[in-house]
Amino acid sequence: MLSPINRQSFKSHRRKSDSIAVLHTMCLWAFLGGCAETHDTSLALDPLDQALSSPSADMSSLEQDQSQIEVDMELVAADMDLVAADMELVAADMELVAADMVLVAADMELVAVDMELVEPCAEGYYDHDQDPSSACVPLWAAPSVEFTIDDEAWLGESYTLNIRVDSEDRASLNIEWIQESGTIQNHIVHPEAPFNANITELLGEHQEVIQFAVQVTDSIGQITRANLSFTIRDRITSAVEQGNPQLLPSGELDLLSRIIQEVDRLQTLLSESLAYLYNEQAISYDPSRHSQFFTPLSLSETSPLVLGNGGKLLAAKYEQESFRAAAFGTNVFAKIQGGQLAGFGPVLERVILWLTWQDGDQAVPISPKMIKLIGLNQGAAQQVLNYLQSSFPLWSLTQCELDEFLGSCLSGADLIVVGTQNIEDHDDFIAQLSELISGSISPNRLNRPAVLYTHQHSWNSNEASVSLLSLLGLSIQSQGGPGNYFAQDLAQWDDAEDMIAQSSSFASIKNMVEHFQDQDFSFDLSLCEGDCRQSQDFVDEFSDAVRLLRSQNQTLAKQGHSLFDQEGEDLHKLLVLLGDFWRRTVQFPQSKDSTDQIQFLKSYYADHSHLISRHINPLQSDLGDFSRSDFSHVQSIDITKQYMSKAPFRSAQVYALPGQSFTVEYVVADSDQITVQAPEVWLQINSVRNSSVHEFDVDGYTRPKFIGSHAVQLKVGEPMTFTSAYGGPIQLRFEQADLPVSIRFTNVAQHPVWKDSSDDLSFIAALDTGDFDWVEFITPHFEIHSTLSKMRETFASPLFDTGTELEALIRTYHHGYALAMAGYQGPGIMEIPEITDFIDQKLWPLPERNVVQHFNADKPTCGYGCSGNPYDAAWAFAPLGHGDLHEVGHNHERGRFKFNDREGHATTNFYSYFPKQQHALDTGIVPDCQQLPFQGLFDKLQDAQLVLSPFDSMSSDQSLNGWSQGVTIVIQALMAAERMGQISRGWYLIGRLHAHERAFRQALNDDEVWLAMRASLGFETLSRQEANNLSNNDYLFVALSTVSELNYEDYFMMWGLNTMDRLKQSIRSHAYPLVPQVYYAAEADGACGLWNAREVPIDGQSLWLDLDQFERQSVNLNSSYLSGSYQSQDSSV
Repeated sequence: MLSPINRQSFKSHRRKSDSIAVLHTMCLWAFLGGCAETHDTSLALDPLDQALSSPSADMSSLEQDQSQIEVDMELVAADMDLVAADMELVAADMELVAADMVLVAADMELVAVDMELVEPCAEGYYDHDQDPSSACVPLWAAPSVEFTIDDEAWLGESYTLNIRVDSEDRASLNIEWIQESGTIQNHIVHPEAPFNANITELLGEHQEVIQFAVQVTDSIGQITRANLSFTIRDRITSAVEQGNPQLLPSGELDLLSRIIQEVDRLQTLLSESLAYLYNEQAISYDPSRHSQFFTPLSLSETSPLVLGNGGKLLAAKYEQESFRAAAFGTNVFAKIQGGQLAGFGPVLERVILWLTWQDGDQAVPISPKMIKLIGLNQGAAQQVLNYLQSSFPLWSLTQCELDEFLGSCLSGADLIVVGTQNIEDHDDFIAQLSELISGSISPNRLNRPAVLYTHQHSWNSNEASVSLLSLLGLSIQSQGGPGNYFAQDLAQWDDAEDMIAQSSSFASIKNMVEHFQDQDFSFDLSLCEGDCRQSQDFVDEFSDAVRLLRSQNQTLAKQGHSLFDQEGEDLHKLLVLLGDFWRRTVQFPQSKDSTDQIQFLKSYYADHSHLISRHINPLQSDLGDFSRSDFSHVQSIDITKQYMSKAPFRSAQVYALPGQSFTVEYVVADSDQITVQAPEVWLQINSVRNSSVHEFDVDGYTRPKFIGSHAVQLKVGEPMTFTSAYGGPIQLRFEQADLPVSIRFTNVAQHPVWKDSSDDLSFIAALDTGDFDWVEFITPHFEIHSTLSKMRETFASPLFDTGTELEALIRTYHHGYALAMAGYQGPGIMEIPEITDFIDQKLWPLPERNVVQHFNADKPTCGYGCSGNPYDAAWAFAPLGHGDLHEVGHNHERGRFKFNDREGHATTNFYSYFPKQQHALDTGIVPDCQQLPFQGLFDKLQDAQLVLSPFDSMSSDQSLNGWSQGVTIVIQALMAAERMGQISRGWYLIGRLHAHERAFRQALNDDEVWLAMRASLGFETLSRQEANNLSNNDYLFVALSTVSELNYEDYFMMWGLNTMDRLKQSIRSHAYPLVPQVYYAAEADGACGLWNAREVPIDGQSLWLDLDQFERQSVNLNSSYLSGSYQSQDSSV
């Protein structure tokens, strides 16, 4: 047994040995970490040792446990034997470890030295390969930066730059925004939103490029820099460049200001130019009434040279790129040399210097130029040569001939002085000048010759003048126009500034725009009666400007040009865009009495500015009573259609959807057809007449004023794009008849159209569906353009069931018989031998009529229906309706067919009564005829016979001057011819009368023709001058007698119609049967029925009532009977 001391020593030894072993093992494992051998001084005594060491230990308790301890010690002794063996192994291992530790100690000494030289990796970095010589590596990648910006950056508006940053250190990023170039932008970055830079208002110029950079730094100093650029654009300038009103700013004031700026710019250029040309002298320019004036084709490139005090453009100048031109509406060279324009000579000299680019530094000597003359007769050419030789003696002057060498003669010219006299091949003449002017035959466009046009045709013009002036940015009246003959405008101004300020188009435009800016128009629309143009303030402050704009649009359309596809013309474009802007908010109906005046004028301006030759033209959402604007239920189509040309226009049978662009291509089969056969074609949207909108009537402004667009000439083989804010049925205008035309349409719609019997069922179905508010009914010579509701009413007629039956009624009566009675021949017109043979016998003209008559069943231009082609009315079409035939009758009536002082409608209704009568004869259906005062006029005639002078009584009776009385008197004359057997149908005399009147008009134009034709016309005793002064009574007496071969002398006397004695004697010489003074007692509606009325003598006694039709009885009177006085106007008996 061990003593306590021994046991304590043993246990202490055991613990120390175990601890040393463990420590050596830990050192071994930690070798690579640079661990050093240490001894754990924290080992404590176990509880037994603590008990033995205590002087207060309970020995008795220890003794009680001793036996147990001895047992344990025996077990420990056995264990110690095993431990001893292990310790021997450990001792051997420690000897090996000791050797290694010697090596480690040496290495640690080296590492200690290196650690003194190498700093540890900073926070956020690590040593990826435990190589002291390599750099520390970041724990995360540098930030990635991506810009996200708006597509559009508009001047004056806010703009935001956005970045998207990808980083594992996002919370600790530092972001710096830097502008690198361009106008300085005030950008704001909020601390709570550092990824966005906000620019409150973009500054700079249109198309200026702005460059920004952003620098992003993370918490460990990693920096990423990214660059971006964006282009600032001006909304108004962009809208002008693209023709897109959707780009305009939200307010109108900037646009109004831009227009004024552009006007001021152009006016400054004009002022500077005229200041040089006039050199501060007063302007006195009187071209006389034998002169012409011009209309500018451009607001920017054409400018006034001489403006008359009446507003006419008497002379103009034109500048486009390197081409200059000037035009005078008179023979300015002759007028200067003749003294009429003597004071204008120095101005013309400076005009020529301006044309030849010598209007700059006056100190620079004038250099000689080469001048060529063309299109002037010998006298006019000599006048030009005299002037130029006197003013510019060193210049080279050559007169070119109109022959095959014209091109070579004009080559090298600095200035071409041109007229349009004796031009035989005007197309070739214009083509050669156009090549020179355009520079297409010269590689250097800067060498294009200038042109000076001097008018040679007094107040008239010719085809060559019209074509030539269009090359110079001008238009002129067509041949036959009066020019300045009636206007007699002239220019008397203090100076050029005075002329520009008071009379230029710039002044009227600026005046209007400034009034819109200030909303201070001085006129009051509610005070207008009818046309507000009766107010001079309205004209000066509004009307002149909008009419000028509409005229410019029309001029572009005639030439087939698209405004926004042209270079320049910014003022014109701005004015059109202003209308687009205001069109957005238009609402109908409006009234001059109740609608806000500014809003009314904005709407009216938008109407005037509407232009269809463009790619972008947003729809007007409110089209009033014209049509719906939403066609989202309609599918667009692409289609090629064939037509047979016919004047004035034909339906294209397709529909332009509002606000949607469509393309049109005039297709020809081969290149030969382009120059030889292809007729000219113009496209127009809608057949509606603009005058059918009565905007100045109370509550009359119910739709856009100019629903019917300008007609735009199509170019053969060239696709053209159109867009209408209103939409509508497309029409094609022609000047030639019966030529085939093929048109390809893209992105149009198909509205209800009847064109032949194959459409009978589908047309009715389309009327029922009602997808469109406009429908069309097409026949070879009559077309109906109708609102949906009115066409539905038309097809409710009991006269027909199908479109085919309606077409037959139109063809037979509305066209065939009506035009035959108007004295025409042609396709579909009935040939009536009693008319045509008589005309042939007399050798009078029988013209062919091959046009299309149109009807707009919609709103009337005047009254309830208004004549013309098209005529328009508020009623639905009826093939035998009095209104429809009446309005067509207006197109054919002649003023000479009514007696003196009779109202106009006295000659209109022949063309209604006759077709109705013919239909009644053909079908037995009782006609619905207008009532006439047959019985009342009979009573007048009989009453007149009871006075001393029946002639005086009838001639002084003003109640006979109404239209119904006038037509009744003519019908009685026709009934007489029929009853007397001179003609089978009295109505046929109207056809003969038309031929007589045409021949009469033709003969009045020339003395020789008059002498050759007057005998056949019944005027063999009259000179042409006397014939020109005939009264209607005289003419109609001779004409009726001649075409019926009856003598109407007594008939005219019966009605109190005075005629010349010479004419009576002339008619008597033909021994024609005398028409008796009788009356045909027709019923009130008898004009359209069978003309079998009873013949009653005009004797003051015969009764209207035929007593023979009554049974006679004897009556005994038991009381006296006294009749009262008889007044025929009170009784028909």
